[in-house]
Amino acid sequence: MRVKPFLMLVCACLALMPSLTTTANSTLSSAAFSFELPPPPPANAGIDQNICGLTTNMAGNNPAPGTGLWTMISGPGTAAFVNPAIRNTSVTVSTGGIYILQWTITNPLDGTFTNDQVQVTFSNPASPSNAGPDQTVCGNQATMAGNTPTSGFGSWFNVSGPIGGTISFSNPSSPSCLVTASVDGTYILQWNIFNGVCPVTSDQVSITFNSQAPAPNAGFDDVICGLTYTLNGNDPSPSTGLWTLNSGPGSASFTNATQYNTSVSVSAPGVYLFDWTITNPVCPPEAISVQITFNFYPEICNGIDDDCDSQIDEGVLITYYVDADGDGFGDAAQ
Repeated sequence: MRVKPFLMLVCACLALMPSLTTTANSTLSSAAFSFELPPPPPANAGIDQNICGLTTNMAGNNPAPGTGLWTMISGPGTAAFVNPAIRNTSVTVSTGGIYILQWTITNPLDGTFTNDQVQVTFSNPASPSNAGPDQTVCGNQATMAGNTPTSGFGSWFNVSGPIGGTISFSNPSSPSCLVTASVDGTYILQWNIFNGVCPVTSDQVSITFNSQAPAPNAGFDDVICGLTYTLNGNDPSPSTGLWTLNSGPGSASFTNATQYNTSVSVSAPGVYLFDWTITNPVCPPEAISVQITFNFYPEICNGIDDDCDSQIDEGVLITYYVDADGDGFGDAAQ
């Protein structure tokens, strides 16, 4: 019969055991065996983590020959472990934030245990960024129209603009902040949304600023002798201006209605109102009026230069002579 190797080893061990004599010609063989397991290692929960998302793998140490268990100590939501007894199990939290998770290793022989904690910060992906529609504005200020993040926070940045131009934000973290441009032109502004270690989302918008047109000034009211007058509006540059007839007893003809100091001729004497309007491609037009009184009448005998030729009562002045001799005719000598 073939003896199994295990039985041969036992026999060999018994042959080496000491013998104790009890009575004559008899012996009792005995042996005492003691085997002690090594203790489990101290718990190590791994290094702190910053995660984009709501799920991560834990990194506790191997608990053998003990047993391990993951638990949540604190956090803004709940934590679900796929298998809390596995050192590198996956965990999913219900909401983003900072969680304290604990890895406990227990000695199965005597129930003693050690534990270690790890901080895991979960961040939801940043909201998609929307910088709003492109704008063309009158003046050097605009109100932004970015979206309000539901996850993370936003900030405005100036990407580009005209040479020498700068942008100032009233509150760069507000999606609807007021921006001010130092010079006219087109600026590219960017709305970035951040959340923890998650990738930044961004979107750009074009804002074109146009200076407010200068306020119109049509000059002073005037009274003239004649039917032609040189108007005295202000220079509208870089905008454009236009003279128009507002009211009057006749018609008006402008030499160049877009020229601020053009001349105008009217068809009949009287009081006229002329409007000087300055227009910007973006800004609303503004207008102001001036009153010009044109005096030009046929000369009559009234001691006034009615026809504006620098002569008074010419051609209509009648000279009377005294009829000194009573013959019915005046005597020039008298």
